[in-house]
Amino acid sequence: MDGHMRLKVRLVSTFTKYAREDEDGFTWIKPAATIQDLAHYLGLPMKRVRIMAVNGRQAGLETILFDLDEVLILPPAIGGG
Repeated sequence: MDGHMRLKVRLVSTFTKYAREDEDGFTWIKPAATIQDLAHYLGLPMKRVRIMAVNGRQAGLETILFDLDEVLILPPAIGGG
């Protein structure tokens, strides 16, 4: 998609149903989007977006994303040990 950037997005647990990938496994979004923008685009329930990482590093909702970033988004942990 012209004018958009490609992300590798990994959604875990109850978030997997929100995945929007092309045939090559990329999610396309506007340039300079944040994790919050991505979560809105995917339709994730924002109150449950708690744990995020970009390229293996902890991130926050305002983290700006770049082409080919690898994004991990998890819901809060349930249960305990």
